[in-house]
Amino acid sequence: MAVGFYLLIVFICIVLFALSGVLLADRISRFLAIRKNLHVASSSVAFFVLLLAFTALVAFGFSGSSIKIGIENTTFISNTVVPIIGESRAIRSDEAMISTPMAVGQYNHFPRFPVVNKNLGPEGQNMLIVGGSGVPVQHVSAFAKPATWGFFFLDLAQALAWYWWFPVFGGLIAVWSLMNLLFPGRWKLMLALSASYIFSPYASAWSFTPAYAVMFPSLALAFALFLLKNRSWPLAIFSGLFLGLSLSGFVLFLYPAWQVPLGYLFLSLFIGMVIRDRLFRFFAFQPFVSFILALSVASFVLYFWWIDAHEAIKVLTETVYPGQRLLVTGGDLEPSYWVRGISSIVTLRNDFGYSNSCEMASFIYLILPVFFGIAVYMLRTRRVDPVALLAALFFIFISYYQFVGIPSNLAKISLWGSSGGSRADIAVGFSQLILVAFLLTRRPFNQQGSSGILLGRFPAILVSLLWSGLLITFFVIMTTFFVGFNGQSRVFSYVVALLVIFLTGVASFYLLSGRGRHFAVLYCLITFVISFPFNPLVRAPDNIAPRSDFLDKRDPSVGRVLVLGGGAIQAMMLMASGFSVLNGVHYYPQFQLWKKLDPSGKMNSIYNRYQHLDFGVSTFSDALAYRIENPIRESVMVIVDGGRFNFGTIGVNTVIAKNEISKSLAHNPHLIKKRSVQGWSVYQTDAQHREAVK
Repeated sequence: MAVGFYLLIVFICIVLFALSGVLLADRISRFLAIRKNLHVASSSVAFFVLLLAFTALVAFGFSGSSIKIGIENTTFISNTVVPIIGESRAIRSDEAMISTPMAVGQYNHFPRFPVVNKNLGPEGQNMLIVGGSGVPVQHVSAFAKPATWGFFFLDLAQALAWYWWFPVFGGLIAVWSLMNLLFPGRWKLMLALSASYIFSPYASAWSFTPAYAVMFPSLALAFALFLLKNRSWPLAIFSGLFLGLSLSGFVLFLYPAWQVPLGYLFLSLFIGMVIRDRLFRFFAFQPFVSFILALSVASFVLYFWWIDAHEAIKVLTETVYPGQRLLVTGGDLEPSYWVRGISSIVTLRNDFGYSNSCEMASFIYLILPVFFGIAVYMLRTRRVDPVALLAALFFIFISYYQFVGIPSNLAKISLWGSSGGSRADIAVGFSQLILVAFLLTRRPFNQQGSSGILLGRFPAILVSLLWSGLLITFFVIMTTFFVGFNGQSRVFSYVVALLVIFLTGVASFYLLSGRGRHFAVLYCLITFVISFPFNPLVRAPDNIAPRSDFLDKRDPSVGRVLVLGGGAIQAMMLMASGFSVLNGVHYYPQFQLWKKLDPSGKMNSIYNRYQHLDFGVSTFSDALAYRIENPIRESVMVIVDGGRFNFGTIGVNTVIAKNEISKSLAHNPHLIKKRSVQGWSVYQTDAQHREAVK
């Protein structure tokens, strides 16, 4: 507890250092110029402050991972996670049970960082197809996966801290850089708006993976705009190189549900910038060479990735799920979903049975104020800004896709069928970010001429009240679907939600009246209060390994391990420790195993999928000593007869089972009990009956 308290103090100091450094950047810049004769732009000072904050967070091993919940459910794993504040989230199993254990498993594999991790399943799993932040692989494609770089040169705790914080700081700096190019001259405002997106309920609920997803296209667009505007050969080569890496990184994110809407949005923004700033005048030999370099770098990285990943990709595309998943044509949301960002103050902390915390999270939307402000600006100035216009049109289209839907043929041709209503939110939130920045840099409600200040404020107040009323209506509609939403929880939730809606209304007024500083402070405050408590703050583990009295990696008789009656999470913790496991999370079916269990292939539709592979125990009266089931879309369960099943026939050397099911294994002639530790029993398969899976 004392260690956690001191670490909390350190974390608070780092946060205060970052905030004060950004706020005092102008003074620091002037001080350096006057006292040290160093001319450093205030925005550069802020950048270095953020870089130092990131370095400090990594050095102390801070993380927001929920992996502690996986370790706590695997009692035979030594727990070196230091809790600081908050609690691990079971709903974040994608992070705690899959991506983080896989990354650690690559670190603990011998040799380290293989393309195919032989410790996961009888065939091993190709780790190049892991999307999102990816996992560390000693491969040329690692240059396009910066979240994994820490594993190559840092100790495990610091590497895990890098793995967690790089999407946050990388996304923040990338979006900020792009916003400065789109709307120059207001770097503090752009930084605040960028932070409101990166720390939004949507990004926080998905372990900041959306921040990482948006980092790549933001960098790509920023470098593309930068190389069009400069005439320095070193800068042109630098921009072309990193543009290529950004493009390949975006492709290797490997999650079309986010990639498709973001791709369309950023292409629209690029077209808008080219038209607005007449960048077509800059298409000359030097930018042409830079673009060729970028395409060459991206092609180089993706070619070698494809060479080593295409076989696994082929198997994955032929699966029932996700390979043959039906097209998503949209139309699966209701307009009331626009309140999900605000209702996250409730749903991120409770599960009311309507949906899970992550699916219910979104951005703090200001739809009516934003579009009213855009319309007033264009009517007053009689100008149409291409960037704002295309962002607004994109917002309208994607809202139509979410609430109405598009024809299946169009969904297939355009690739929108790979996305979905709630997943498209990642681009909806970003398009709103662009429109908000546009309004705040144009100040559409300045008092002008004899019209007076009241005429400027009245429409801002009226629209803000109307939007607040709509949000209240949306929240009431949404809560009618909540299960168990009654009593004190209902009263408390309504009070909190109404307070947030009131503050959102005030922020809307600040937006429409052009008070950028007031809006940024309040909007960021609302965002942080909603989002920050969701993820825990821990010190990442220095090592993940089983207790020494349970399993010894140096013992050659351990071989491949099957976790029986526990779940995939225990198997993934063992894999993270560097042990070979049979079950766990398989991105694609490993047919060496299934040919043993289903020689005729009759049950192919059950196991031919991305799968959380579990083994359970029962008793069967017929000759077959096992069953294969598919209880939910992403789960495959093999239920074996504990007294008869020969685990050696599926290539298992060691079986680990919970003590409560040990009675089912007591008379199994193919098992030899070795020990019991922490509620689990360890068995060895009889070598006489053991077969290698071939």
